[in-house]
Amino acid sequence: MDIEKIKADKAKENDRCYRMMIEHVHKVLKDIKRVCPVYDEKEGYELAGFVWFQGWNDMCDGNTYPDRDKPGGYDA
Repeated sequence: MDIEKIKADKAKENDRCYRMMIEHVHKVLKDIKRVCPVYDEKEGYELAGFVWFQGWNDMCDGNTYPDRDKPGGYDA
């Protein structure tokens, strides 16, 4: 069993949703008038914040919280 490969594959899979979301943001910003027809290129835009809700996949992942079905199983 190649533990390092398993860890690398797991890390790649864990980032999948985040990477997809970042790709979507880039796609929208490349063609911003498609989603905001009144966008003025001269004024530009400012990203004033960014929100990423983390937690659901960690909660469901038995390797992250192996004792999740026990009292205090999420304390870590």
